[in-house]
Amino acid sequence: MSSELESLVGSTVTRADASEVEGLSLEFDSGASIHVPVHDQYESWGIVGLDGSRVICLPGGEFAIWSARKSR
Repeated sequence: MSSELESLVGSTVTRADASEVEGLSLEFDSGASIHVPVHDQYESWGIVGLDGSRVICLPGGEFAIWSARKSR
């Protein structure tokens, strides 16, 4: 992991935008930001929530979305 990414460990995401055209943009309380563009051939990013829900950006930008796990 690069030192730039390591510096974000423990940071709070203050803004998150996801677009099937533009990609994923995250802003952090430190003022840092990350932008991951959509890729035509690969899954460009994925996010997993604490409850197990997830969103994956498929090749070309379409989202695959899984709901949170149900407790038994």
